[in-house]
Amino acid sequence: MPTYEVCLWPRSSFEFVPRAETLFGAICWTIRSFWGENKLTDILAEFSRKPPFLLSSSFPCQRLRSGKIIHYLPRPILRPLSLNDIVGCCTEAKPDHKGLSYDSPGQSAFTWIMEQYKQCRKIAFITSAALDLFSSASDELPLFKAFLEGQLQEPKWRSNQGMAKTKIDRLGQATSGAGNLFFQEEQFLSQGWGLYFLVRTDHWSDLIYPVFRFLEDSGIGRNAHTGRNQFRLEWTAEPDWLPSGKGPRFICLSPYCQNIGDDIDWDASTYGVKSFQGAVESREEFAGSPVWKRRFLMVQEGSCLIASQVKDYYGCLVPSSEIKGKTVYTYAITWPLHLDMPKED
Repeated sequence: MPTYEVCLWPRSSFEFVPRAETLFGAICWTIRSFWGENKLTDILAEFSRKPPFLLSSSFPCQRLRSGKIIHYLPRPILRPLSLNDIVGCCTEAKPDHKGLSYDSPGQSAFTWIMEQYKQCRKIAFITSAALDLFSSASDELPLFKAFLEGQLQEPKWRSNQGMAKTKIDRLGQATSGAGNLFFQEEQFLSQGWGLYFLVRTDHWSDLIYPVFRFLEDSGIGRNAHTGRNQFRLEWTAEPDWLPSGKGPRFICLSPYCQNIGDDIDWDASTYGVKSFQGAVESREEFAGSPVWKRRFLMVQEGSCLIASQVKDYYGCLVPSSEIKGKTVYTYAITWPLHLDMPKED
């Protein structure tokens, strides 16, 4: 299936960065509104055979003054360094390169190197070009060395700000009485920054593109109808910056739940697991129904998994709620970014 890159350039604040399951929910609601419930049911049934489309989560991207776009990917989750490995980096580090020195009073070389390792592990995103650092790595040593040399740093792509809002007393239509002031955190992207995600589908022109043109006007997710989560859409077919590895190891670009037939070598893989509980949009016949879906564990983005077979996707749709006789699904199909990384012994 062809691959498409969709960039979201912000026109408002974001309350969250859309993950694959949020994008999937927005697509399903739009399909249902445009083509009816039967069309949506048929598309969901196709996922049990071959998914009609695949999604990644959203990640930051930066448009330079030259017009070039720098794409960021989740930092691969690798095996943490041992204490001996961290201390060994101390002799190779060049503190003056970053204006740092562990010769200052009260700070030993050990304290300095441990602080640097702590900061290194906080990096959430790396450029697509930096993936070469992990071509033969099974632990964080190449990443840490690159960080000490100043080659890696956390991009300053967003800022969080508490926005003042007022609850309204709906009986008196006033902010007094039952109404009160509260603050809600929203995210603002820095100038020149946006978000992007990947789509793989044979139904771009007749299904996915019309859906996202509608979402460009309506917004994505909660509070979209109050001016939040608004964006301008740009898309590119077959982006040339994506790594095209063929190895058995891959990086998850969207959350993942194992499906029958996914033969994953969990002992050799390095991954993170998060508890996830999605929400059901309260509209139409779902209005007034329980908001939260079933909670379950998912392998998070950036996990490095090793599979016995190289495939275009891994995972499945997970039934997560039953409301008024209708099954609600959570998207748990990962977008595998295959790399030419050798399997560990």
